[in-house]
Amino acid sequence: MIIYVWKGDSRSYGSSPDVWGGNVLPVAVPDNFSGGNKTYNPETGEWIIDPPYVRTHEDDVRDAETCRRNMKAEAEKTMSGWILDLSLGLISDEDKQKLIAWRLYVKALDALELDAAPDIEWPPRPEN
Repeated sequence: MIIYVWKGDSRSYGSSPDVWGGNVLPVAVPDNFSGGNKTYNPETGEWIIDPPYVRTHEDDVRDAETCRRNMKAEAEKTMSGWILDLSLGLISDEDKQKLIAWRLYVKALDALELDAAPDIEWPPRPEN
């Protein structure tokens, strides 16, 4: 069987010579070939098993950013009705206290130093 390995990374492959604009190498592989975590070495014609991925600090920071973004989105959704009630003068004292608690939560999320990831002490989520 012939597959077409992308010259850009020598890992990605397809079944058509037209993939990646034709920037491919035709490679003969057995019918039971299974890709994944392998890189083709065009000089030797061998597939090399890639080393396992090792998480980096950048991965941890990116995950923390995503987590904070999701937590803030939940908070904004939770607060939206109370904000409208506040602007219309319809908010109850109880809901106003909840709004304050959620707003302080968002401010605490904003104040976090995400460079400390993965060792971040997340603020507790307010009660509804």
